[in-house]
Formats: sequence, structure tokens, C-alpha cells
Amino acid sequence: MEEAAVAARRREHRRRPLVSAAMDDTERRAIEQDCARLVALYANRNDAVDWEGVAALYAPDGRMA
Repeated sequence: MEEAAVAARRREHRRRPLVSAAMDDTERRAIEQDCARLVALYANRNDAVDWEGVAALYAPDGRMA
């Protein structure tokens, strides 16, 4: 594929909405609340030097570097 075509494809990909049109406001808000809760838990456990608690927030195969 030609370089200009690849660049155009990348730009088009960035313009796509991150939220699916099929997602309603209630579902979107629930996801946002879950994300906010996860960030708060991470910050609180990190501040408390609770490394086991921080690790528990990751997926089982996740890694913290």
C-alpha cells in the first residue's frame, strides 16, 4: 500500500468515535463510573502502599512495570 494511502487510513481511523453509536447514555455513564471507581481505587491503594491491592486491580495476566 502506498505511503499516502496508509497515512490517510490512519487519519480516518482517528476520526472514528470512541463510543459506539449503539451504546446508550445509561450504559456510557455506567462505564464512566466504573472507570472513575477504578482510578480512585488505584490511587487510594497506591497511596496506602497496598501493592497487593494495586495488583488485584489488574487483569489476572496483567503486568505492572
